[in-house]
Amino acid sequence: NYNKKACNYILKSAKNFGILQPVIVMENGDGDGYRIIAGERRIKTAKNLGLKEIPAAILESNEVENNEIFLLLENLIRKRNIAKESETVKKLIEEKGYDIQTISKITGIGLTEIRKLYNLSIKLIPEIFKKLKEGEISPSTALKAMQLKKEDQKALLAEKITLRKVEEKLREYKLNTAHKAIKNLSIVFCEIDRQLEIKNIKEKIKKYAIKKEELFQEE
Repeated sequence: NYNKKACNYILKSAKNFGILQPVIVMENGDGDGYRIIAGERRIKTAKNLGLKEIPAAILESNEVENNEIFLLLENLIRKRNIAKESETVKKLIEEKGYDIQTISKITGIGLTEIRKLYNLSIKLIPEIFKKLKEGEISPSTALKAMQLKKEDQKALLAEKITLRKVEEKLREYKLNTAHKAIKNLSIVFCEIDRQLEIKNIKEKIKKYAIKKEELFQEE
């Protein structure tokens, strides 16, 4: 399972910047050393470079009591399955009580990535999420589709969902949103103009009243 191409990329990056992302390890049950949870390639790369130390995150046993954490890591280490990752993150948050920061710390996945995975599970309608899970649509198509309102997502189901169609729908949605924003601004400015005009009329009436009072006093 040692992917040569991926390892060459890690090796090149490590030469230039060092090992930036910590490997994830857990103490062996007998207290003798650690076992690798995630980061085997980084450890092999470090050995190839002759590095004696690399950053590591040590998991406590209570942090990995939930099997979902291992499932999430397994999906990341092996062939990526964004739908399963998304479901796992949702389960960890909604059923196990984890927050995004804790999941990020335990798995080594960035906060932005965790948020994206969670949003996929809650913003996509079930019909489109199912298509993602079954490989009928690509992750990039799903990520675009989740930016749409749910009624717009449902409209996509009328025919085969493609990235191009989703992008067209998204452009239409953003354009409509922009038009609504401009219309709202126009209403606000009209109201400001109206208030200014009222203020101007009041000031004129006040000035007229003062002038009239002065004339009466002169008489």
